[in-house]
Amino acid sequence: MAYFLNIKGDNPNLYSKVIIDAVEYVVHTLWNTRSGWYISFYDPSTFDIQKEDNSASLLLGGRKLMYNGEILVGKGFNGLPTGSLRCADTNPELIESQGKVLNRDNFGKDKRFQLIYFTDAELITRGVR
Repeated sequence: MAYFLNIKGDNPNLYSKVIIDAVEYVVHTLWNTRSGWYISFYDPSTFDIQKEDNSASLLLGGRKLMYNGEILVGKGFNGLPTGSLRCADTNPELIESQGKVLNRDNFGKDKRFQLIYFTDAELITRGVR
């Protein structure tokens, strides 16, 4: 069953631990005032928050978050989950003039745009794969 990742959007530079498909990841969400939200995935077994350079732990870096855009490019490679991770609009009834653009205040847990994960098995069952 699809589920929302518990990522808080209140912090513009946040490292979180999440479990996807029974595997733990370190996720970094970053707000850039010029271009929006970005997300990166790290291997928690080698990631060290105290280190300045964690590039050796990086599994997927700097993916821009956009409404309904697939985040997990290269699924299943480099230890990434095999399902689909997207940024969903949890309130699509809002006036269309507001658009489907993530901003500093509408992304994260309990907000309009949230990260939702669909397992590979669920995608196959629904005929998406």
